[in-house]
Amino acid sequence: MSLNTVSREYMLCLKAKNDEDHRQFFIHENIKIIYEAAIRTAETTTETSYRHPLLDVSNRSFKHDAKRAAEAQLARFQRTNIVAILEGLQSLFSDCRIEYKIPTPSYKTDSAHDYIIIDWS
Repeated sequence: MSLNTVSREYMLCLKAKNDEDHRQFFIHENIKIIYEAAIRTAETTTETSYRHPLLDVSNRSFKHDAKRAAEAQLARFQRTNIVAILEGLQSLFSDCRIEYKIPTPSYKTDSAHDYIIIDWS
């Protein structure tokens, strides 16, 4: 490892830069997962849209369940970064309709899940 001279300003910005790099990486990974699922749907079915559900973590406590805690963290990340995820999907599916839906719970279900829809019809 080579040693480089660094400024005070550089040191002050390192944490924020590292956090942003991680955020961009995870946005890209989310886009990739949704992209691959939509392509797989188009390749293997006669459907003309793909609906990607976001995890439902409302009113739950996950402090003793590591898997559920990770899912809750992912769900919060997706919702916090939904605009960037939708923009990335729109750039990949340029003439498709990309939407983020938040359905209203009905009397028939306990809850309704948020989802991203890619429509190529």
